[in-house]
Amino acid sequence: MTLIVSSFVDGLFLPPQIVFIGTTHRTLPPNNEGKFMCSNNGWDLTFSENHWSTFETTKIFAHKILLSYLHSQIKQLGLPEH
Repeated sequence: MTLIVSSFVDGLFLPPQIVFIGTTHRTLPPNNEGKFMCSNNGWDLTFSENHWSTFETTKIFAHKILLSYLHSQIKQLGLPEH
């Protein structure tokens, strides 16, 4: 599997993305307490044919992790969204 992490200069770490090997959702961990904890904390669990980060998994990471954080900060700071 591949783990993608991101952080800011102030030390904030965003939730990670974990890319598992496989071609269907069945390759992801089972629906148990651990998986729910990950999902509830914003982690993205996804998959690719060879477990590497791909263009598609990077787009998912940008949408689910980076843009989600950006929108929450815009809202928290009371800035207008474009």
